[in-house]
Amino acid sequence: MSCPLMFDPTSGALYDALTSEWTKVTKLGGEGRSTASTVLSFETITLLNDFNEATEKQKLLSFTDNRQDASLQAGHFNDFVKVGQLRAAISQALEIHKTLDFTNIADRVYECLNIGQDQYAIQPATFPGPKKENEDTFKDFLMYRLLHDLRRSWRVVLPNLEQCGFVNYKV
Repeated sequence: MSCPLMFDPTSGALYDALTSEWTKVTKLGGEGRSTASTVLSFETITLLNDFNEATEKQKLLSFTDNRQDASLQAGHFNDFVKVGQLRAAISQALEIHKTLDFTNIADRVYECLNIGQDQYAIQPATFPGPKKENEDTFKDFLMYRLLHDLRRSWRVVLPNLEQCGFVNYKV
């Protein structure tokens, strides 16, 4: 195959000219133990739910050694789950509304996340004024996370949605 590699015949992936050659041929082991542990942990937790295990019994015990920092692993797993939640909401918003832009993406993703204020606000509100304030603040945070996630980044295991071929930007 000619260089640069623009097509992976084994996966059917199409690459753009900006993606480095190393990124195109990196294996799972190239990302490290943290990613492998995260993917295996997430799959285990998902299967516990699929097997109808009671929620209070859905637990995973993980061991670390002197080569793997437990807080790094916890942060890596948290990031993986949060990115997955955000991208699932983006995908759902696109299915419902067909197009998103910077004027409405935070509102649409907020709707699709469908989470209560008790999950994101220190002081959840029921009165209209403070409730809207909490929602607007969370939407501002979502917009920041959306822009951060949609930018072209260094991530090998979690490339942005454009790099995955799930969204296209129109200028």
